Amino acid sequence: VRPTGQIGGQSAVLFGDSITGLNYAANTGYYSEGYFNWANALLGMPFTTVYPLGVGGDTTALMLARIQDVVNTGADWAFVMGGTNDIFTSPTSTDYAAIFANLKQIYSTLLNAGMKVVAVTPPVRNTGSQANAQIVAQLELNRLVLSYAAATPNMIGVNAYGATVSPTDASGNQKTNYLYDSTTHPSNIGAYAIGKA
Repeated sequence: VRPTGQIGGQSAVLFGDSITGLNYAANTGYYSEGYFNWANALLGMPFTTVYPLGVGGDTTALMLARIQDVVNTGADWAFVMGGTNDIFTSPTSTDYAAIFANLKQIYSTLLNAGMKVVAVTPPVRNTGSQANAQIVAQLELNRLVLSYAAATPNMIGVNAYGATVSPTDASGNQKTNYLYDSTTHPSNIGAYAIGKA
């Protein structure tokens, strides 16, 4: 499905943590491990200007603290993925309502700035030791983000969790070969699945 409005020549800002950061690196170009790169290619390259604002280790609170950098790009579209580091990086938080509150503030700020927002849920994380509370927090955050996007004008929700979770793994791990490291970051196969979603 192509985005509505003018196709071609549109700008996009990519906002999030290291998973978002995989889309682009200065002086090296676009990575096949970047979900946006696959989405843009599959859509026929409508986004010709891209502002990469993915910062490794960012929580939703840290993202919120630099929201003005996103607004200042003046991009037509904002692709936002956050929450992985809140739930799985020390100090961890399973307060999915608080994480979603930060994301909702991010979304509303960008919408009020005139951007269209693509809310991308965090993909599955494999730790082998994730607590049930962490799995529940990720599932609930996924549900809240997608429900909010479906009910909000100028928003699209992308279920990266659903695109990457193994249907046969009771622990909620990723599909085989969907990660390039052992826990968090999508391989080119995983990024393609998220981009297709």
